[in-house]
Amino acid sequence: MNFKSLLKKLATVLLVVIIFIIFIEIECYAADNNINVVTVLICFILIIIVCCLIYINIKTVNLTKEMQRILKILYEDIDIDRYLREMQNAMTKAKAKTYKFNLSIWLALGYEAKGEYQRAIEYMNNLNIKNAINTTCKAIYYNNLAYFYCEAGEVDEAIKIYLQGEKFINQIIKKPLYRASLLHTKGVLEYLKGNLIESEELLEESKLQTFVRNNLIISANLYLAKIYFQTNRIEKSKLMLNYNISQKLFPNIQTETKKLIETIESTN
Repeated sequence: MNFKSLLKKLATVLLVVIIFIIFIEIECYAADNNINVVTVLICFILIIIVCCLIYINIKTVNLTKEMQRILKILYEDIDIDRYLREMQNAMTKAKAKTYKFNLSIWLALGYEAKGEYQRAIEYMNNLNIKNAINTTCKAIYYNNLAYFYCEAGEVDEAIKIYLQGEKFINQIIKKPLYRASLLHTKGVLEYLKGNLIESEELLEESKLQTFVRNNLIISANLYLAKIYFQTNRIEKSKLMLNYNISQKLFPNIQTETKKLIETIESTN
């Protein structure tokens, strides 16, 4: 047991002792002033509940801030190795299985950003979906795993996974925070199935819905550039690619963008 852990345990014991002493004092005060002990007990329990709720709220806010800090490393700094280290460190500290499950989903995005699709897929497949705390977590799990299979070129497996999670995805697809990502995955899947018109519509819509993660716009641009190239709209394809190369790119997107640029130049 390390020193920090020992301090936490001592602090917990001290808090319990203080609460017990306060309760005894209140009970004595109630007895001296003819106050109903049951009423005092109810008030005391309510105070404890309020304190617990405040503690949970503070912890949630702190966890949210920590996640925002780590995600900034990935999406703004594009420092994938550091992101993976920070996320693994956060997972080591996490105790609840449900919270670890959420962190694991975010961790796999780091492998995907590096272009290590099989590693991301294997990592996700080793997770226990039963640890997903709600419909949103399940939807994100299936959406991300299907997308990883898309990026790995395993279309049949991507379709199978997407269908498994479709009922969860459809329940949250209208939520602003998740809509862009879910539409993006669906658009990529339709592209790989050869449905270019539907794919284009979905990817354009995903760009309009994106308000946080610029990487979704960049990825959508890459697939739109492929669609425009295949449908002989070369100038529009170049426009998408020119935007991409002006941005900080994940290694996987950078590689695919360069390949498409070379392909377009070789055909002109």
